[in-house]
Amino acid sequence: MSTSYRARHSQVRHHARFSKKRVLTICAILLLLFIVANAAIGLLYRNKVYPGYYLGTQSVGGMRYDQISHMDQSSLLPAKTQFRSGNAILTKETADFGITVDRPASIKALKSVHSWLPLVDMLRHPHVALVTTTDEAKLTTSLDLVVTHFTKPALDKRIVFNGNAFVVASPENGRSVNRPVLKSLVTSEVVKGKSSIKVPIETVKPVVHDTDLGGDIATLTKQTATAVKLIVAGQTVQPSLADKAGWYAQQGQTMVFSSAQAQTYINNVAAAHGVTAANADDLAVALNYSLSNQQSNTLYLVAQSAVRVRTYCTAAKGVSEAGLATLNGKLATVYADSRGWSNGILAFKHVDSGCEFTVWLTASSLMTTFGAICDDYYNCQVGSNVVVNYDRWQSATDPWNATGQSLEEYRNLIINHETGHRLGFRDNNITCTQPGQLAPVMMQQSIALNGCSFNVWPTTGELTTLKAQL
Repeated sequence: MSTSYRARHSQVRHHARFSKKRVLTICAILLLLFIVANAAIGLLYRNKVYPGYYLGTQSVGGMRYDQISHMDQSSLLPAKTQFRSGNAILTKETADFGITVDRPASIKALKSVHSWLPLVDMLRHPHVALVTTTDEAKLTTSLDLVVTHFTKPALDKRIVFNGNAFVVASPENGRSVNRPVLKSLVTSEVVKGKSSIKVPIETVKPVVHDTDLGGDIATLTKQTATAVKLIVAGQTVQPSLADKAGWYAQQGQTMVFSSAQAQTYINNVAAAHGVTAANADDLAVALNYSLSNQQSNTLYLVAQSAVRVRTYCTAAKGVSEAGLATLNGKLATVYADSRGWSNGILAFKHVDSGCEFTVWLTASSLMTTFGAICDDYYNCQVGSNVVVNYDRWQSATDPWNATGQSLEEYRNLIINHETGHRLGFRDNNITCTQPGQLAPVMMQQSIALNGCSFNVWPTTGELTTLKAQL
């Protein structure tokens, strides 16, 4: 081996040793600097949170622990939590869920994750979950609201109104909320500072019945085709087909009249005319009766500020109370009719108790129990009692039936006549001198017409007298 080769080889080994030594020296210096820097940061942040730390979603890096202990809960928890499923969204106040931050425990959690290498923490930005306590009662109540909002029942095939007609809609899947999972998400995500939660939804399949709904559609179509009008503030309002369909609510596979929805419509109409309805509930009953019996009627929506309200109850004596449903519907319709005693100046209101008078549906054999003026054939009024003879209610009288007019019209007569007595009118058995002259409604028409024609509504003269009395 030549001398020059040995020299070159020795020089290479010398440079390698020098380079390795220099690398080790640099590493040692860097390590020392790292240790010194970590020690310095640890000393500097002795009573503070290391930089880059988050408590929930709140940046607390560099804050003193005593500052954190006095932080307002609203700065640690999101003020609102949004629940979402597809396009459905519900936003709730986070405080409503009864979740409260335990600040001492949260600070302890911060300290427990402190690394002895602060520089590393500054790079990884640790997120520490809040430690909380939960008011289970408040949490349960708020979860109920969320579950209700996102729950949809599975729907069988059913009748719906499509804007123009009643049709049969196809079955639809429903959805339910996995409540245990939702509760877990709320108690875990909110404490992390998350303000949006995806609601755990499960699909519910409908039970489908092969029911023929054609008959119900035909009935609903006929009912909503019935022409009913309202007189409010001197103006006539004619509800549209869509308006009347809006008075019906889903019940199983079909739709039924909803007094609540009808009252909403009535109150909206009243408000649009600048008044408050005095007879909204009775008027809804009257609309139901009119549509159910396909009777066209014009009814007064009576303004509360301009009328006297007369309250009445209904009761049965000696007959089934099942008949009161028809009586209540007929009374409400007659009392609101534009041709009746109301006439826009008097409102009749059905109440359960504390009424000014009671309308009785009474067995004929018990009529005389109300007073000597009553007999077992006709209707009567005694004191605060308007007494309807059940036999007359069911079959009218022979003189009436001989005219060929309907039982519904006869019922108009007895309600108006006997209620007229309660309003202070006496029997008015005048003699009519002109052919076709209408009898006063207060005439005892089934006993004798005295040359008059049957008439079931108060005459102009009778209404004028009532108005003067009121």
